Amino acid sequence: MILNDLLDFEFNIEQWTISDVRIDIPRFGMGSDAINLHTQYSNPLVGLRKNGIDAYGAGFTLGLGNDLICRAVEDILQLYDGSTLRELSQGWESPYAFLINPHQIRWLSPNGGVQYQATGVILNTIVDFFGKKYNLPAWKLFLGISDNDFLGFYGENTNLSSIFEVNNTIFTPTPQVLNENITLIEKNGLPVYHTTWIGFDVDTLSKEILNVFHDEGKTLFKLKVGPDIDYFLNKIDKLKEILPKDIILCADANQTLSLDTAKKFIVALEVRGILWLEEPFAPDNIVLFEQLIKYKAKHNLSIEIVTGENCPSPHVALSLMMQGIDRFQADPCRMLGFIDVILVCEIAYRLNCPITPHAGGSCLDELSAHISFYNQARYFGIKDFDSSLLENVSFCSHFMTQPALVSRGRVEAPRMSGLLVGFASEINSKLINFKDGITWLKL
Repeated sequence: MILNDLLDFEFNIEQWTISDVRIDIPRFGMGSDAINLHTQYSNPLVGLRKNGIDAYGAGFTLGLGNDLICRAVEDILQLYDGSTLRELSQGWESPYAFLINPHQIRWLSPNGGVQYQATGVILNTIVDFFGKKYNLPAWKLFLGISDNDFLGFYGENTNLSSIFEVNNTIFTPTPQVLNENITLIEKNGLPVYHTTWIGFDVDTLSKEILNVFHDEGKTLFKLKVGPDIDYFLNKIDKLKEILPKDIILCADANQTLSLDTAKKFIVALEVRGILWLEEPFAPDNIVLFEQLIKYKAKHNLSIEIVTGENCPSPHVALSLMMQGIDRFQADPCRMLGFIDVILVCEIAYRLNCPITPHAGGSCLDELSAHISFYNQARYFGIKDFDSSLLENVSFCSHFMTQPALVSRGRVEAPRMSGLLVGFASEINSKLINFKDGITWLKL
């Protein structure tokens, strides 16, 4: 249903608004990590008013460059203006092939970059529109995709032939199984973990972790680390002395490690019972991931190697999974948004790689929940129920119409119709056109 609806959606640029929304966050504060010491969580926020429905879509950046995505959204909408996707994709192998190759702007970064994210914002906005039209949350909307829908939209050549050549369809459970899966996960929610920040000292971190542990029931916490192994291992050791034994830790290096440092880190983290090392390298550095994964196997280490939040395209996602990463951290604002999430979830299912969505940013707690619930409902149900993990940072959720709600260590299923659903009304009243400046929000 949703993919066919996308094909017949008619673009009218007069129905769209674009705002450059940024959150004023202090240096070394929330969002800080080894490579981004001063983040200002930001969203290119797109509004669509069509047929009496107000729909919204958002990208995600760390501040500078947010306006570039806003501008790219406008440029692409101008290319689409007055046409449907079905009309625009005439002569292309598939609608998907058209979407990943926007005229001229594609040259800036094929299968990635600003134009790719901008197209994702547009598509996520349309998904929000149809979710509201059919009164369904986005994760349920996409559960209706059939084999014919999948082939008709993505085509027989998705440039992922190594994984789709045998069976170029999407896994679809029986209606009975699907309904049982939906009932189960709506009743129980899905497990989440909490992310902390590099700018906080041991005392601040321990208090935050203990508060979240007691108040929200989360038991897995992510620590930000960097290339100074001794410093961060000392920090971890001090925390482990303070925290109760049933709290589990994982580590995120945010792409700052050399191969040698990463090797030393995973050995030291393994001894300390750390669940995973995240993003030792940039996601497109496939060679280093391959070498680290081989090193891990050679030394019989159980620590997981995970990545994905910065992954530019399904092609890179496929390469990482084929090398043997232990989890893929799909991001709803990377690639083509939810349209590429569908592909990535199918790839991950075929390669037996868990999807652990990235949600460390404004709007992401809310958007990424749709990834987890879609993935669990379509592919797993009660199988691996407690291994489905979703990141949750929560400090931006109060800006949202439908904030992610966590209790007993689990996030509730999104129930309101749509995808992003929207910002709270007091935020909407402050929005200005990106050409007129930045819409600043305060925590």
